[in-house]
Amino acid sequence: MLSLFTNLMQENRPKVGLGVIVKKDDKVLLLRRKGSHGEGSWCFPGGHLENMETFEDCAKRETMEEAGIVLTNTRFAGVTNDFFPEGKHYVTIFMYSDWKSGEARICEPDKCEEIGWFMWNALPQPLFLSTENFVKQYIRIGQAADLTNMFGVVKSKMSGQKFKDMVRKGWKP
Repeated sequence: MLSLFTNLMQENRPKVGLGVIVKKDDKVLLLRRKGSHGEGSWCFPGGHLENMETFEDCAKRETMEEAGIVLTNTRFAGVTNDFFPEGKHYVTIFMYSDWKSGEARICEPDKCEEIGWFMWNALPQPLFLSTENFVKQYIRIGQAADLTNMFGVVKSKMSGQKFKDMVRKGWKP
């Protein structure tokens, strides 16, 4: 009886996902999901964090598996707490990374139907829930300067506050 209870408790725990914000020539890589929750929405490359895997190793592994590219300069970007309409709960870790080599391509056609590089201020819609939450969260809590530095969205002379004002006036990441 105790093992049944333990199994039920483990099934109801949040899963840990990881998304990789890959930058190349002031653009970011996104994939359109296929065959799982969030089908048809766009997300950064990523997947589940494996047991005993570092965030950096997960970022490199998932990006190679999904898009066939090699990363460099991988670092922590943020975290979201995501509640999906179908009842799934994920804690999603986001990593920033620079493209190092390889041509972005669909490596898992059963999970992805489209891939592309997009300007940060022209992301395709709809965004996958965790991707959307990351973008909203980092603009809302004043981390906009980090995004401008990472993606060159705005000239370095522009403050994070000015960037947030642009968003309030209708600019959508």
